[in-house]
Amino acid sequence: MNAVAHHLAEADRAIARGRDAVALRHLRKVVRLAPAVPDYWALLGDRLLVQDAFEAAIRAYRRAWTLLTERGIDPGCPDCRASASALCAALASALAGRGDWRLAVRSSHAAIRWLPSAQNYVSLGEVHELAGRPGRARGCYEAARRRDATHVPALLHLADLDLWTRPETVQGLCLQVLAMQPGHHEALTSLAAVHMQNEAWSEAQSCVE
Repeated sequence: MNAVAHHLAEADRAIARGRDAVALRHLRKVVRLAPAVPDYWALLGDRLLVQDAFEAAIRAYRRAWTLLTERGIDPGCPDCRASASALCAALASALAGRGDWRLAVRSSHAAIRWLPSAQNYVSLGEVHELAGRPGRARGCYEAARRRDATHVPALLHLADLDLWTRPETVQGLCLQVLAMQPGHHEALTSLAAVHMQNEAWSEAQSCVE
């Protein structure tokens, strides 16, 4: 276990320094030393996903899932459900990166079944949006908003969908975000676009600045 702890610490240090290749080397050593620990495979998958190594990330996440299910997931344990949900969501991201929308949607639905959080609905919406299904994406973002009316990513995604068709709606969404997070750059950028549509040039300039 000392060797595992050493490589985990070195991986963290490499990540903090932006040395992803070094971090990957240490994480691969971790899973060789402790191949039965699903969390370590998930960590490896996360680092591969950051590097857009989607096929390798998918393999790591699937290995983590196999180990997790072999161990057993207690549905009555909130932490267990959260871990299962996070792993399904991560796998969905890797599958979407590969362009496999059908499996990405399936994995996103699995994440929601384990934990019906606002963020999981947003993640499913993002998959639908990338696959060119804006109507389904909107339904997911609205579902996220119903679960958490203050969920910023859901509000911003809805604003993006309506940016060129419903400027008044977008303005309201952006102002809601800015009330919670003053200076939020995405909300300010969208608000600037609304002002430009209305030819309110000084307001648009203020947002951009």
